[in-house]
Amino acid sequence: MGHSSKVGPLRERHLIHDWLYWVQTRPRREADAILLEAMGVLGVTSLVKYAMYWAVRRFGGLAWYRNQADKADGFDRVLRDLHLKSVVESQRKGTLRQVAGYALRRLR
Repeated sequence: MGHSSKVGPLRERHLIHDWLYWVQTRPRREADAILLEAMGVLGVTSLVKYAMYWAVRRFGGLAWYRNQADKADGFDRVLRDLHLKSVVESQRKGTLRQVAGYALRRLR
């Protein structure tokens, strides 16, 4: 991925990881490993690289399951129109309610 003045190479590692969490075409563990590899390629220090990796391993499950619930509810995280206004109120349900509802449906 090439360098972009608005994104920058350090943010690109997160964009790749966020995309993998959204499309979920690979297991979560593999998406996290790709983040770790991207940080290594970009020269992120070992301390930062492993702190971030273990943070997503430990806490990324919430985002993973939230994305599953969002997709099940028809939400599309891929924006087709980038002309956004901050005054537009989100139509999404609350995070806790949505994830809890999704988890309960999965248990049934």
